[in-house]
Amino acid sequence: MLNNKVVFAAILLLFPILSCTSTKTLVEIGCQEYDNNITGCLDKNYADNTNNRQSLNLWLPCKINECNKKFPLIIHIHGGGFAVGEKMEHPNFDLLRAGFAFSSINYRLIPENNFPDYLHDAKAAIRWFRGNSEEVKIDTAKIGIYGESAGGALTSYLAFTNGVNEVEIDGNIIDVEGNIGSNKNESSEINGAINYFGHADSEMFCDLKKGLDPNCEDTSDFCHSCTSPISYIGNGSSVPYMIIHGTDDNVVPYIHGEMLNDKFKKMYPNNNPELTFITVENGTHGMWDRKTFDELNRITKNFFSRNILINNDFN
Repeated sequence: MLNNKVVFAAILLLFPILSCTSTKTLVEIGCQEYDNNITGCLDKNYADNTNNRQSLNLWLPCKINECNKKFPLIIHIHGGGFAVGEKMEHPNFDLLRAGFAFSSINYRLIPENNFPDYLHDAKAAIRWFRGNSEEVKIDTAKIGIYGESAGGALTSYLAFTNGVNEVEIDGNIIDVEGNIGSNKNESSEINGAINYFGHADSEMFCDLKKGLDPNCEDTSDFCHSCTSPISYIGNGSSVPYMIIHGTDDNVVPYIHGEMLNDKFKKMYPNNNPELTFITVENGTHGMWDRKTFDELNRITKNFFSRNILINNDFN
């Protein structure tokens, strides 16, 4: 019979081996250090394949061997009418200086893919961050999203379907979560969103596209409400939401911002969660002067600082 002390000692010796994690370092997963104490992890695929359209770039505000804590994350989504566009090659330095990690993601495009494929991609990217949070140093309790134009619309989809797997729109059951990648058990929830001049109602574009888009013909039975972000307001777990839109936008007219603002305000009265509508007087579709750009960047940083960092000193 073995001595109990010997058995106990053997267990103690074995425990550190059993409890040791296999977390890789930033260097081991292919990240690099750049100037200004920034670490970049570029072209990471979030869908377990080699498709560049399902990849992301990530930057951390630390030297590669000094990233000893997790950072709140802001994810950027590019525009391009869901037909073109590419993730950013350089980070938002203002957000990095404010203490955020910063990412920009790709997603699959039309006509090869359609809604809700690009929404599935965005949610898969968020789940990837949660599944790899130890390695890439992300505080997954603090994730914000922003995007421009199509990226703004995709940001709205994420905000309005937060925490739900499917939504019923006009009798159609829409799978909003998808099953992309290997992190399916992770959450795709976010904590705040900014929509830069993304559309509200898909059918409103059809007057411009008749003769070009078969879904816009009078005989079409296409479910435009299913692809309209405004249809999804009130379906998910609500998060702070900001709209930024120019009054002279001739690509996504200003009325889209007004429609989103009005319905969100009606659905969630008393500014709970926070709703902010920023009007850019005489602003076009993102083509702003430097002063306006800098001011909106400051507004963006402060929105995320008070809603993601939960620091009410920022206004």
